[in-house]
Amino acid sequence: MPMAKIYLLDGNYLAYRSFYAIPHLQTSSGKPIGALYGFASTIIKILKDYHALYLGVAFDMKAPTFRHHLFDHYKITRKPMPEALVQQLPEIRNILDAFGIPIIEKEGYEADDLLASMALDCAAQGYESIIVTGDKDLAQVLGNGISLLNPATWKSLDTQSFLKKYGFSSDHIIDFLALTGDASDCIPGVPGIGEKTATALISTFGSLDELYSRLDELDSARTKRLLEEGREAASFSKKLLLFARVEVPYSCEDLRISSCNLPSIENLLTSFEFYSLLPTVRALFSSGEATEEFFAIGSEEIPFAKIAEDPLSFKDLLEDPSSSKTGSSIKEKIHFFSSNAIVLQGPSFDIDIASSLLLCPVPSSSLSKARRSLEESLRAEGMEELFFEIENPLPAVLASMESQGILIDTSYYQNLSEEFASQIADLEEKIFALAGEKINLNSPLQISKILFERLLLPTGKKRKQGYATDSATLERIRHLHPIISLILEYREIAKLKSSHLDGVVSFVNPSTGRIHPHFSQTATTSGRLSCSKPNLQTIPARTDRGSLVRKMFIATAGSSFYSFDYNQIELRLLAHFSKDPLLLDTFSQGADIHLETARLLFPEKFSGLFSDSQDSLRRIAKTINFGILYGMGAYGLSTQLGISREEAQAFIDAYFARLPGVRAYLAESIRLAKEQGYAKTLFGRRRYLPDLSSDRRSTREAAERIAINMPLQGTAAEIIKKAMIKIFTLFKEEGVSGAMVLQVHDELLFELPEKEEYLLPRISAIMEGIYPFQVPLIVKSEKGSNYLEMKEMTE
Repeated sequence: MPMAKIYLLDGNYLAYRSFYAIPHLQTSSGKPIGALYGFASTIIKILKDYHALYLGVAFDMKAPTFRHHLFDHYKITRKPMPEALVQQLPEIRNILDAFGIPIIEKEGYEADDLLASMALDCAAQGYESIIVTGDKDLAQVLGNGISLLNPATWKSLDTQSFLKKYGFSSDHIIDFLALTGDASDCIPGVPGIGEKTATALISTFGSLDELYSRLDELDSARTKRLLEEGREAASFSKKLLLFARVEVPYSCEDLRISSCNLPSIENLLTSFEFYSLLPTVRALFSSGEATEEFFAIGSEEIPFAKIAEDPLSFKDLLEDPSSSKTGSSIKEKIHFFSSNAIVLQGPSFDIDIASSLLLCPVPSSSLSKARRSLEESLRAEGMEELFFEIENPLPAVLASMESQGILIDTSYYQNLSEEFASQIADLEEKIFALAGEKINLNSPLQISKILFERLLLPTGKKRKQGYATDSATLERIRHLHPIISLILEYREIAKLKSSHLDGVVSFVNPSTGRIHPHFSQTATTSGRLSCSKPNLQTIPARTDRGSLVRKMFIATAGSSFYSFDYNQIELRLLAHFSKDPLLLDTFSQGADIHLETARLLFPEKFSGLFSDSQDSLRRIAKTINFGILYGMGAYGLSTQLGISREEAQAFIDAYFARLPGVRAYLAESIRLAKEQGYAKTLFGRRRYLPDLSSDRRSTREAAERIAINMPLQGTAAEIIKKAMIKIFTLFKEEGVSGAMVLQVHDELLFELPEKEEYLLPRISAIMEGIYPFQVPLIVKSEKGSNYLEMKEMTE
């Protein structure tokens, strides 16, 4: 069995790093929260992305340590902790308490001593210890089940990667630091010895003792002199750097998270206005209060465990369409009741969905009181329509889609998987022949060495682990050597086979022959549905080879797939929101928006920059149109079009000059989001954007791009949800045997028998007439026996 992983966090490092990353982040009342936000985000990321079950956070204490007694000047030049950070430390502790994460500290010792000792103790007991820190001196304990994880880059460091990075083994890191010193801690080191010289010395001689015993072997008289003069300082520095073995007042099992208090976490995050963190926290933990343990039928609140013991005894009540139902996770309860031959009927109220929209804690009172409280908040925040007409009715639709699933052609899958495996083997053979050796084609470092050291191709961006070998880098030099095209092709096929073919088919239900994915309506901040187990929203379609994967999704005999896809819905919403006359007129006339934009953008003075073909100019206009939706600047546009930044900026300027309504709308979106602290959709969904006040330009500009796009993307998501609900209701009224099987952002996929094709015009009419926008919504429809070979339908 794999070892349990224990994550040991350097609390002081995380607090300082978070504080300086966003030093001026404040609540609406002016309370500093930058360190809190960064710290909380780090904890949540480790819990979510690394599935951590064991966590401990070590802090320094104010009392002097043994190092202060050894060296009076230890850390003497370090500036006092900023007052704004001091104010946040108690709240950081409160957050850790709410999560049930132990705080490790001991008078006379530093956090590093505690982290190192705890890591060694746990590794010795069979756990895998991961120390989360950016301080490299802790590398001295690497190995034997211990690694480092840098929260600045989220890159892991073990003994092998350390050796590749530094050129010497990790147990000699303190020998290295004893030479270079550490100015922040007043560790003197050897004056005059920098990192480059120290690296060469430790790589050659290993330990400090070995180096000083062989000084006569040095070629550089200067280096030899500096080392002789700094012998005592080096030895003393090493003593300061060597961690102290401490008896830590926690056992490894004490670090297991078992007492998370979700209501307390929600209250804390809400008080700090960390609304964007709430959905993730709710997805990680459940409160165990009324929302999980009770289910209300009408005014009667019943322990759900009692219902689960004998659901059939509650069948009449559950299927009574006149009684309302209140609870949490309604979609999952629909599945549970269905498995017991019960069809849940009557208006429902999903507590979790309401609290997710409001970004507030689930009220820990009775269900009736919780419902009343949430209803009042929904009215106060202008979210009644969003909840009652869009989000709350949706679980029944999603449950139906999950139950229906989508059929897989297993014979086609097996043939395609074997074909991809054969192509991969053939590509490996060709690449190894050109490389002159066998290499791990999934290792960027090995590929970097072959391309840039053996084949001497021009290098791109230098990274710590070698030169960049990402797809964009390789595409730029593809023409220089045939091995590059082969590597790119290998990556494409390997990715398709592992993620989109084998990885998808592994979820086939052997009883039905279908994949039954999981849809979530609360997992994204934009309001889009997310799909998992597996994610069918990422089925490739842009390449010829990738699109072959779609062919394994098939309709049953006698039925066909019918796809209904909103055409350019976000651009149409941009026209509606911006009220730009030219955009409104173009869509109202049914003209080609990209071609019309091209005509606006390219007067005669631009004609020399590109081919004057209509298709070429339309392609540029299309890139600009969609780029505007995501706040694309000159750099992004120049990269996509392969032109200079100056030319790209000229196109953007020309666009805004001819479409001033769009420019005004984008500026107003950012201004309003900064003023309110959030961006919102047509129906009132909010996305809070604390990074709009960040001092870091890249962070702030990323938040501004979200402020532009969220109202458009989020509104589009709500529009298709409204359509899904109305179509689902139509299908129930008609008693059809077909079903909606998949939603991929702006597209709905149906599986219908031929006899139910009469529904097709009604589906189109529902989707196109779902809301009275100032421009028409247009739906493109296609039909096919599988998801690849779809042909456009005409009236």
